[in-house]
Amino acid sequence: MQPASKVWVGLDTAAVSSAACVIDDQGQVLDRFTAPTIASDLHAALSNVFGGRIAAIGLEACSTSLHLAKGLRALGYRVALYDCSQVKRFPSIRRSKPDVN
Repeated sequence: MQPASKVWVGLDTAAVSSAACVIDDQGQVLDRFTAPTIASDLHAALSNVFGGRIAAIGLEACSTSLHLAKGLRALGYRVALYDCSQVKRFPSIRRSKPDVN
């Protein structure tokens, strides 16, 4: 039996809720959902479906994401914060960025 592959999570955070997009190692979207911008709520949503398969969580470094990143790290996740100016260039390399928040 082959072990389950790792997945990566991107979060688009806002004050009240965050949009999540989960991809596999081939870049295929496995899931999209919205959850409250609270580490424990995101953990519950992610762990129910993906368990220990999450390789990393990425999000923009902004006022709504700093506290969330700290909470997710405390729950054992590897979290990467990206400068907003770096993330802003993403649409120019991808044809579409379905920005939910």
